[in-house]
Formats: sequence, structure tokens, C-alpha cells
Amino acid sequence: MKKIILNTIGLLLLIMGVFSSCKKLVDIPDPIDTLTDEKVFKTDPQADQSIAALYLSMMSTSDFSFSFGYATLHGGLAADELTVLDPIINFEYYQVYKNDIQPENGKSFAELWTSAYKTIYIANAILDGEAASVSSQLTAKKREELKAHAKFIRAFCLFYLTGFYEKIPLTKSSKYNQLISLSKSSQEEVYQSISVDLEEAIQHYRAANLITSASKGSSFAAEALLARVYLYQKNWDKAKLHATNVINSGHYILDINLRNTFTKNSTEGIFNLKKDPTSLIDKFTDTHFLSPLIPFYAAFGDDPMIWDMFLTPDMYDDAFMGFFGTAPQIEVSQSLGGAFESNDKRGKVWLNYNPTPTYAPYTGRKVYFSDKYPAANVSPDTYNVMRLAEMYLIRAEANAHLDLVDLAKADLQVVRNRAGLTNAISLADKNAALEAVANERRFELFAEWGHRLFDLKRTGKALGVLSQNPDKVGINAKRIKFPIPSTEVARNPRLGGD
Repeated sequence: MKKIILNTIGLLLLIMGVFSSCKKLVDIPDPIDTLTDEKVFKTDPQADQSIAALYLSMMSTSDFSFSFGYATLHGGLAADELTVLDPIINFEYYQVYKNDIQPENGKSFAELWTSAYKTIYIANAILDGEAASVSSQLTAKKREELKAHAKFIRAFCLFYLTGFYEKIPLTKSSKYNQLISLSKSSQEEVYQSISVDLEEAIQHYRAANLITSASKGSSFAAEALLARVYLYQKNWDKAKLHATNVINSGHYILDINLRNTFTKNSTEGIFNLKKDPTSLIDKFTDTHFLSPLIPFYAAFGDDPMIWDMFLTPDMYDDAFMGFFGTAPQIEVSQSLGGAFESNDKRGKVWLNYNPTPTYAPYTGRKVYFSDKYPAANVSPDTYNVMRLAEMYLIRAEANAHLDLVDLAKADLQVVRNRAGLTNAISLADKNAALEAVANERRFELFAEWGHRLFDLKRTGKALGVLSQNPDKVGINAKRIKFPIPSTEVARNPRLGGD
């Protein structure tokens, strides 16, 4: 973890140097103990730079951040949502897909573990720096804002780390000598720490009296994540309470036009991340891996005669292998792509496919891909993290567990109505309601932030569902969780073992 820490110090100071009025880059990062009020937290504008650094770290293209789309990629592959089109080129992702990840897997190390802990380290540095600052020029309101953002983002990162790895080192300090000897904490301990951070973040946000904006954390973003955490902890009353607070806030509305859901103008986005405008990489992981560069329909139009011309033995292989950029590297699984109800708008707007020839070995199979962030001629600058539909589904699940089946049905119907499924659903009892919620979560939240994997794990269904895939033969409880990277265990043996 030492390498992560040193890199993060440099990242924090470098970004803050870039944002300074003189635009001077920091040549040599100072030790973390010098990140005090005199260096960073002396004035409100300086503190704002640290907040900007925190959020930019989550959309870093140079470090392949988990929050830049890689949580979606790894979570979808490890569940039953995504498959690898070429297991040779993407052999490390193929390990994830087979739930046979080796501790030396460089993809999961860089794209999940390292990136999340870098952001946590920045959050901890902000909290330590604010606490150490005695500057009268750092206002009480700005202090509340610093603590709110840092605790919210730390909780967010820890949520994903424990979701993938389960037992993880729980760090709340930027002091290196306190980090090198950390042991793993249980998932329940991590969830408890997350809930405390979020409860405190909500109070800090309110004390700072910030305008609610989806482009940064807010009291409602913290409540939304808290509702999810309480759901995972089976605290149904609190999950329902916080989901209801977000739903009733008046800040968010389900957009009838599904194409707007994942745009910066969406009315249902509770928390979004904005891409670094200076980034040389113009596409999120969702559009780089999960969508073709140019979908088949965009490349060849709607003319069946043209499609037929490219679906011949002489032409198709070149197109399929990416000569025309029409093949996604990661495709949506057949089990998911073919499971949407025929009149479900989500299966038409958020899901798309490439046709294949009718001859062997293709036999007309549809190559499905996520189209939530359309790749064709689009360079999105906003990445949705949490949205209103999830809150309805959280409340529905909580109500089902509380034997309030009619209330669960009402929330499910809200989500289904927006999807064009206006037929009334019939729920005979609690178990039927829970099954309906699980089914609705599968279609509403597919290819988003690892929801499906985490849902299967927390409900105890992972082994039963994933073992149905022949490619995941021999899957067991150990293989469902990601292994802590071998390099981290070598640096700190306390992280080894089960």
C-alpha cells in the first residue's frame, strides 16, 4: 500500500498545484505530515482545491479508476450480466468472467483496489488536514463542507471495496506508519464504519447549507448510499426511511424518456461524476468496452440489403473482429439480453445488439451490448452513480421484508410504468414480492456499478445462479469474492489468508 500512498500524495498536490492561480506544478510531493493548514487548509479557496482533487481522482483516466466504469465492468463479468468476446486478448477480464481471478491479476488490482484506496487516502488527507488547521481564514462552513465530501466519498469507496473483496483493511488515517500494519476488517465492521461516515456526512452537508447538486456529493446522495447500506445490513426500517427521504425530497423525478436517464440533464440523477475536461481519454469504460465503437446499425444503416451484404462469410469476420468497429469487447450475456419482456422499453433503449449470420457457428445469435451510454459519435461528460429508480427499488424490498406487500407493489409499479410495463403485477405474498423486486433490479440496474453481483451475494443466490453458466464450472464461495492482490499481501502479510 506504500506505493498507493506515495502516488496519492503526488496526485493530491499535483492537482491542487494545477488549480492554483499561478498554475505551477508541484515538483516534489511533500510528506503527508506537511499537508496542514499552512500548505492546503489555510483559506477557503485552497480547501476548494482539495475537494476538486478528491472528485477528479474518481474520474482519473490515467489510473483506470473503479469509478470510471470499471466497477461496472468487473461486477458485470463476475455476475451473469457480461461476457468476454475475445478471451485471449482480454485474458485477465476472462478470469473475472470465470470467477477464477488470480491474486496476480493486474486488472482488478489497478482498476478496483488501487484506485479506490487512492481516493480514500485523499479523503483521509482532507480530514486530517482540516483537523490540523488552526487558520481563521478557513471558515466554519467550509470546514463542514470538507468533512462532508471526504466522509461521503470515503464511505462510497469502502462500499465498493468490501463489495468486491469482502474483508478489507479499514483505513481512516493518512499517516503511513498507521497503514502498513493494518489487518483486515470483517464486512460487517466495514458496513458499520460506512454507515457512521454517512450519518455524519449528512449532518455536515446540512450544516454547510450547500445547494443540492448531482455533480457533487450532497446530503441526499449520502442518504441514498446509506439507504443501500442499510438494505445490505438487513435493517429494513432504516433502509426504507432514508430511501423515502430521497424520494420525497422533491429534487428528483423519474424521466419518462429513458434516453435522458444517463445524461447530464437527467432529472433522476442523485449523484453524478464529471469527466476531467483535460483527459486524453474521451470515453468511459462503459462506452469503451461495453459498446461497439460504431454499432452495426450506425455503421450500415437500416437497409436490410446492406445488412445482408455484411452478414456473408466474406465480409462478416472483418466487421465482427472490429475492422469496422462494430463489435463490443464485452457483450451482454444471452441470459440477460434475451430475458427482457417484449414491451419493456429498457430492452429497446438501454440494450442493443449486433446481428450475426445465420450460418454456423453464428446461427443468427444476437450480440447484445449495453447502450446506456451510446458510443456512436458520443463523448459523454457525465457518469451517473446513483439515481432515483434505485430508491424506489430499495423501498420496495424493505417493505416486502416488513410484510407490507401492497406498498412494495406500488413502488415496483412506479419503476415498471416508466419502463412501459403498465400491466398491474400480482404479488401473492412476501416471497413473491421479494422475487419481483430482484427481477426488477436485474433489468433496471443491469450493467451499472456491480449491482447484480452484489445483489446475488447479499441474498445468498450467487452460487445457485452463477453455477448455471458452464463457463463458471466449479464456482464456490471463495471464488465469488475477489482475492486481495498478491503484491499487497507481500507488503503486509496480515492481509493474507481467507
